[in-house]
Amino acid sequence: MASHLYTNPPQNLHFLPSSPSLKPHLYLSFKRINPQPKSSSSSVFVPCASQSSIAITSNERWSLNGLSALVTGGTRRIGRAIVEELAGLGAKVHTCARNENELENCLSDWNRSGFRVAGSVCDVSDRSQREDLMETVSSVFDGKLHILVNNVGTNIRKPMVEFTAGEFSTLMSTNFESVFHLCQLAYPLLRASEAGSVVSISSVSGFVSLKNMSVQSATKGAINQLTRSLACEWAKDNIRINAVAPWYIKTSMVEQVLSNKEYLEEVYSVTPLGRLGEPREELAMLGARVHTCARDETQLQERLGSKQCRNMYSHADHKVYIRRFLVADGYKSGVSFPSLAARTSFVGSFRFREHCAYVLCRWGCPSECRIHLWSNQSEENAKEKVESRPSMGRVGEANEVLSLVAFLCLPAASYITALVSKGGPSNYADVTKGFHLEWSLQGMTALVTGGAGGIGHAIVEELARFGAKVHVCDISETLLNQSLSQWEKKGFQVSGSICDVSSRPKRETLMQTVSSLFEGKLNILVNNAGVIRTKPTTKYVEDDFSFLMSTNVESSYHLSQLSHPLLKASGSGNIVFISSIAGVVSIDCGSIYGLTKGALNQLARNLACEWARDGIRANAVAPNFITTALAQAYLDVAGFREALFSRTPLGRAGEPKEVASLVAFLCLPAASYITGQTICVDGGLTVNGFSYQQQA
Repeated sequence: MASHLYTNPPQNLHFLPSSPSLKPHLYLSFKRINPQPKSSSSSVFVPCASQSSIAITSNERWSLNGLSALVTGGTRRIGRAIVEELAGLGAKVHTCARNENELENCLSDWNRSGFRVAGSVCDVSDRSQREDLMETVSSVFDGKLHILVNNVGTNIRKPMVEFTAGEFSTLMSTNFESVFHLCQLAYPLLRASEAGSVVSISSVSGFVSLKNMSVQSATKGAINQLTRSLACEWAKDNIRINAVAPWYIKTSMVEQVLSNKEYLEEVYSVTPLGRLGEPREELAMLGARVHTCARDETQLQERLGSKQCRNMYSHADHKVYIRRFLVADGYKSGVSFPSLAARTSFVGSFRFREHCAYVLCRWGCPSECRIHLWSNQSEENAKEKVESRPSMGRVGEANEVLSLVAFLCLPAASYITALVSKGGPSNYADVTKGFHLEWSLQGMTALVTGGAGGIGHAIVEELARFGAKVHVCDISETLLNQSLSQWEKKGFQVSGSICDVSSRPKRETLMQTVSSLFEGKLNILVNNAGVIRTKPTTKYVEDDFSFLMSTNVESSYHLSQLSHPLLKASGSGNIVFISSIAGVVSIDCGSIYGLTKGALNQLARNLACEWARDGIRANAVAPNFITTALAQAYLDVAGFREALFSRTPLGRAGEPKEVASLVAFLCLPAASYITGQTICVDGGLTVNGFSYQQQA
């Protein structure tokens, strides 16, 4: 079957054939207006009842505006949600599916929702069709591609000795060969974009053994290693590669397996959060222009036909007319994605802040819709058993996978590569207010230790921009006062305390202050404070060991203990430990420092399991050398710097904001199914074995 491109544009969009060799319906173009000077933001002008027009710009680091994406298998389940999440973030998306009717129905639905999505019929298990698909994508996106999401996958469950050669071939060609080949084909397009990102949907089965899934597990393990290899090989071309490995997600693919109540109970028993994922359409809230594909046309059509309006307002309810001008790109359309703030009269005068993507997309594609085949998993007896469990046991939700995929594609994740993860305004809250709550920290509270400088300072600002109220502690009164003054000028809700976290009594006093300030509830604890003393192991003395242990480990452990009742009381607690790659691999910065960070990584795993029943998640973030005062002494040594950069695929040190963005993401409701992980923000260093770049 040849690859065809289908496009269903909203009103005010126009088709133009790109060349005589292409039929007009094969190419989607927006009507070009007089080019304007390029701008880092887009504006929304909203004529409303009060006759006021307010423009809001968005922060580029958390936007996909102007980027292009290809999503395979994008017409149902996780793939569809990814398409909508990327499109909601502003990307232009192309997707593919095997079923033509299903694809057409999806495109029609996305058209009504205002998403910029095109599609092709393609069976990715067929090599020639993959080549046709990439030719189409190259034509649609003018030879450049920013994002490739390898989502297509299938599974055959049976004992290994019963697999036939044909079944083995089917799984390998669909799950792995298609991923490898599409990466090959996409390489020149990703390179041409100068900021490429590949995300492959793997599985937990690529890490641990799952019953009767030997071949599928092998394909996912292969994807994981391909991710590491390409991350190092293509880093020089500014292409990042990551893999997302979900646990069981509520989709039709797993419905048959998990309809077995005993098996479902067993799955819950080994899942600290005690639940499966639940697919909800949220990717479209992120604004990307997405292209996706799927194999089954009938299921795509059924999925599209299941959409219903569920208690959502239309723009007519508030008499707000929305139009978006893509000034930066020189294009004009009537599609509405960016944030907006407007005044309107509705039962008097009140402040109406909304995100037009939220209004239009949630109205047209309600996020609460579940995949229809999930009904058998939701039987009352199964529900009762799950709800009777003392832990938070549940399966994951599709959006809990999608949000990570979207984050990894954002500029905010620019120092994260080779990750295989399991499972304008000065304030981001102005951008996300009214937007989906999963991408907001509005109304939440946070404590950040060592937050007056370096990575901690960047974390405070990132959390505050997302709307959180933050309390900061630092050992330096001068530095703290300077930072508080800066944050006040920026309008952030930040308070501070002087505290030496190596002192137990001072930690207790700090937590009493936090409890009083936040009325006995705390949503976020970031254990960031840490110190380093570098010397050969044989040269360390007792004081060195005691000082490093009390500051780096004991303080984090004790503060986590003290914060437990506050985190539990919030109903949604998050702990993030700032670890280091020295806790993952050997780094020449002192053996004691490395072991303290290794301790934090394991503490995150233990607390993730022990406190999941209390609604508390725990993760560790392990940075490479970051351009802070603490690391500058090392980076100033030319030999050290050259050796470090030669081992780091991205070839540079990280920036504090590149760590802060991951910390903020882990604290968002969007990351609600990520717990117990150690995530390296390291430019790929921890996955780099040995690679020799031959000189030309």
